[in-house]
Amino acid sequence: MELIQINGGKISTIIEWAKKLDRGGTWRPGPPSPMSLLAWNCRGLAKPCTIRFLQEITRQIRPSLIFFSETLVKKNKVEEVCRKIDFAGCWAVDVQGHSGGLALMWKNEGGVRVINSGRHYIDFEVANEQVGRWRYTGFYGCPERERRRESWDMFHELADSSMLPWCIIGDFNDLMYQKEKRGMREHPRALMEGFVQMVGACGLFDLGFIGNKFTWKRSRGKYNWVHERLDRGLANQAWQDLFPAAEVKVWDVSTSDHFPLYLQLNKQVYVPRGARFRFENTWIHEKKCLNLVKHAWASTERQGILDKKKFCCFKLHEWGGGETKKFRDKIQDCRRRLKKLRKRNNQIKRIKDAEGNWVETTEAIQGVVTDYFAQLFTTTNMTGELSRYETVGKISAEHNVALMEEVSFMGRLK
Repeated sequence: MELIQINGGKISTIIEWAKKLDRGGTWRPGPPSPMSLLAWNCRGLAKPCTIRFLQEITRQIRPSLIFFSETLVKKNKVEEVCRKIDFAGCWAVDVQGHSGGLALMWKNEGGVRVINSGRHYIDFEVANEQVGRWRYTGFYGCPERERRRESWDMFHELADSSMLPWCIIGDFNDLMYQKEKRGMREHPRALMEGFVQMVGACGLFDLGFIGNKFTWKRSRGKYNWVHERLDRGLANQAWQDLFPAAEVKVWDVSTSDHFPLYLQLNKQVYVPRGARFRFENTWIHEKKCLNLVKHAWASTERQGILDKKKFCCFKLHEWGGGETKKFRDKIQDCRRRLKKLRKRNNQIKRIKDAEGNWVETTEAIQGVVTDYFAQLFTTTNMTGELSRYETVGKISAEHNVALMEEVSFMGRLK
């Protein structure tokens, strides 16, 4: 079977597009994305809710290719679903018993040449005049821990079978790091180390992700809940050189216990005409900023210094716009909270009454305050020397003589 050209060979990298459109630091719309891929462990392709979800998501993101694992159906059912979501062709690996099953579907504008397939993978090839031939593998790892060695051996066989730029994506049923799991007991260290060593030995790198950090969830809200990152995208350096702007997004809506992965080869980005790139000093304090620059610089290893700089600016502008908005949102949130605190500090929430009890209702607080000031300005029965003079009607002669005596000053007045 001959390789089918995709979009007439018009795939172009971000660097090549920037060379044509960049004028004095002004960025214009990014290159159109010739291909996008969706990979999903659907846990039953024929379920009505799964088909409705596929119809909706294909209308939203229009993927060129979709890889399914755990379809739980045979080829005739895969073909039926393919027609329902308006895709042009498909390749299926039948379910065995009550588990497994793989499928690959493609749209009209693209085509594939299936190289090989098995119970755990579908391996195919794509050709393009500008970037040449490259390879994509949809993978489903052995779910049983005692069979992980089989998955790793399959990896080595696939890696040795071709020298083409290679991307592999799917449900690996494995973790690379302990931080990729939350809930229950820790993942066995030996399995993680074995998986990481296998990935490195095959010359592959994790493509990272945007969105939810966990792709599989079980028993959410219960005592035995578990969240793990079982699904991921990997690629060798040659593939990353072809598609330096490629990124994997975790689509956090699903009818399965796995979230779909959406791989965009060249993300389309629009920056208004006339807007110049400006580096924000606040980015220096963000660890992700340094990692982004390192990755952008390394991914353009074969380019000149100006191309490296342009691509770094492109990635920083793409990432930094969202970070700047987040920073403005944080400032607005702080202002709202300060306003609430000031308003809250000028209010009496509760008060103690005369008996030392706290009262909180508005009516009770008003009553305590009224009683306090009424008591404060009310005269009570007085005792002591003053009470003897309260009934005196006039000054006696004896008191008058005393009051009329001359006042004498003893000593010098100071």
